[in-house]
Amino acid sequence: MDAMSASGTNWARSSGLSRAGRSEAGTSPGTLVIDPDALHPKVTVMGYGAGDELLEQREVDPATLADLRERWPVLWVDVVGLGDVDTLRSIGVAFGMHDLALEDVVHAWQRPKCEPYDGQIFMVARMPPHDDGPDEQLSLLLGPGWVVTFQERPGDCFGVVRQRIRREGMRIRTSGSDYLAYALLDALTDSWFPVVDRCALQLEALEVRVMARPGPGFVEQLHGTRRELLDTLKLVRPLRELLSELAREEDDLITDATQIYLRDCADHVSLLVESAESQREVASGLLEMHLSFVSQHMNEIMKVLTIIGALFIPLSFIAGLYGMNFQDMPELAQPWAYPAVLTLMACTAGGMLLFFRSKGWIGARSRRR
Repeated sequence: MDAMSASGTNWARSSGLSRAGRSEAGTSPGTLVIDPDALHPKVTVMGYGAGDELLEQREVDPATLADLRERWPVLWVDVVGLGDVDTLRSIGVAFGMHDLALEDVVHAWQRPKCEPYDGQIFMVARMPPHDDGPDEQLSLLLGPGWVVTFQERPGDCFGVVRQRIRREGMRIRTSGSDYLAYALLDALTDSWFPVVDRCALQLEALEVRVMARPGPGFVEQLHGTRRELLDTLKLVRPLRELLSELAREEDDLITDATQIYLRDCADHVSLLVESAESQREVASGLLEMHLSFVSQHMNEIMKVLTIIGALFIPLSFIAGLYGMNFQDMPELAQPWAYPAVLTLMACTAGGMLLFFRSKGWIGARSRRR
């Protein structure tokens, strides 16, 4: 997939323009419409506390989640795949999810947001694309002692969080579910930096090419990078609003200590946004520079053609003068007439070239200008 088609796919996906999985107009709120391409849900849980006990299970039956929720001080339920209504409703019942929150999980084209419910906080964010695919919605539900995450497909950025949970003595093992939610959002934020860094490297390579008169495909590659930066900004800016809102949230679910970390994470997103905006300005500057070079090159071509045309104006006049069919043109009968006319033409052309050079229109002075 080339840069243009990939960026276009990401834009359509992240903008919610895809109709798959979207409710029909007039459908009752809370109705779950499953995307036919969605994967069957697979549930993974991690449970831990301040001690050395740790639970990590895959392919968990949703019917056991309510019991696990009561047994572990902090429980993380990770659901990958949104293709089965019964499984999702069972998970929703186990954690008391609001119907509207569950609907937002299934309709995975939501704008990043933060919505408080009774004793819960529901969040939606976007994960960067994997393997040239579209970006992915991450839905996160925070409750007292538990966090539930919903992902559309396998592959995420939470490996570092899982490693921290497995290690005893880490801050996350001695903190509550609010800190776990922060750790997940922080890992999500960090996963966007390589996207911007990759765009920066692409722009550096394009900057080298633009100075060397790039060939075909340059504008398409530049537009693809610029489009990717625009998509990134569109998805990351709301994440900053989400984190800032969480940091100000007056809710018992989020402690004052965790709010400090959330503010720091919001600062990281601000840095990410500023970097992406800066790179987008660089991309716009490269496009303007390229167009300027193209215009300059066209001007050089037109100048050469104009000079050639100007040289032939007096030569054509001389040739036309002596090509007239008059009977009384005495010099034409002289043996030196033909060489004289050629010499006159050569001197005229040479004189004009010297004049053009003295004006700086051709030669070294022209190149310096």
